[in-house]
Amino acid sequence: MEQARSFGVEVIRGEVTSVRKNRAIFEVFTDTDTYAGRYVVVSTGGRENIPEIENIYKFFAKTIVTCIDCDGYHFTGKKTVIIGNSIKSANLAMGMRDMYSKDITLILCTDKLPDDYKEELRDEGIAYVVGRPKRFLGSETVEAVEMADGTVIPCEMVMSHFGFKLNDQFLEGLNLKKESDNRTYQVNRDFESSLSGLYIVGPLCGHDQVVIAAGEGAIAALDIKKRLLEM
Repeated sequence: MEQARSFGVEVIRGEVTSVRKNRAIFEVFTDTDTYAGRYVVVSTGGRENIPEIENIYKFFAKTIVTCIDCDGYHFTGKKTVIIGNSIKSANLAMGMRDMYSKDITLILCTDKLPDDYKEELRDEGIAYVVGRPKRFLGSETVEAVEMADGTVIPCEMVMSHFGFKLNDQFLEGLNLKKESDNRTYQVNRDFESSLSGLYIVGPLCGHDQVVIAAGEGAIAALDIKKRLLEM
């Protein structure tokens, strides 16, 4: 923020409610104000679906994490618990066993796994538990997961695997083209969306890493600068 302000950028705190395009000009609306510009760069990311488990925020982003790409190395050689609600969590467990830890317990809130998946988990030595976690136990770091039935599962690291929601509600109504997953948005090599002048970077077009979004934003900015100079 300090660096941006040093270049004369005005930083405004607020929540964008909608974006509209009127001929060549965009209008960006918040609850209190409207802003206009020839170009818009969207970099709003997403928010994690965090389960309601007691004490989760005591250890969150320390020994309870949500991103295998960002924090997978923290699990190396650690007693691991993976908490999720889909078959994707089982795939993650088997992948993490190959890459990071041989001591893994997979907890699913409901029994959604096909029999062949359960057999593969057994073959891989991954413990499989069905039930609802009640609270996390520990002092400085997470030490165990207490289940609703009173069972205590010791651990040193927890992967919470419930996905995340994209912060894109304000783009509704623009009829932007999406990828085949019907979730992320189509962009060209300069990260311009299907609507001319509207650029999208970060998780909304694919990768959920700040450093990647920053690089994508730089590419978008160079393209915008080129267009402004041509005007």
